[in-house]
Amino acid sequence: MKELTLEVNIEHFSVQEYYKTIYSDANGFKRFHKELTKDPSAQVSAWDNGVRTVSFQMGLNVPQMIKKMIGAESISVVETQRLSWQGKDKFSVSSEPSLNFPGSNKFTTKGDITVAPGPGGSCQVTCVMSCNAAMPWPMQSTVEAAMATEAQSSIGNFLEFCKQLCAEARA
Repeated sequence: MKELTLEVNIEHFSVQEYYKTIYSDANGFKRFHKELTKDPSAQVSAWDNGVRTVSFQMGLNVPQMIKKMIGAESISVVETQRLSWQGKDKFSVSSEPSLNFPGSNKFTTKGDITVAPGPGGSCQVTCVMSCNAAMPWPMQSTVEAAMATEAQSSIGNFLEFCKQLCAEARA
């Protein structure tokens, strides 16, 4: 299993403002998928007891060897998000994408995003991603490294997009 952590600080933005801007409704995620993953038809369900789903198409930015194993250039993804508040000033969202291609159960990725107060009236966003490939050991580390590279790129783009949305909301 490969694990990586990314952090971003959103200056002059509270945890509650971050939640409202990014997670409270479908608008932020629909815009993210339209602009960054180039999927204008992404669907985001309403929150239901702290759970929602995000469905989208994702182009594969992985080595050709992995594309051949998957048999596609893009895949459909249904991401389950689970929201949990820890008091009024901190929340977490766990993200478990489910990929739709033969053998996809061998490839699992999970993300845990925590949003908490940061220094000077900011909010600190920390994302921990884990990637696992259930494959013979000679290939496992190569595939997990490719998965981690893709996850790092995806979550890095998402966090930059969140910074942009927060800046727009602040303006």
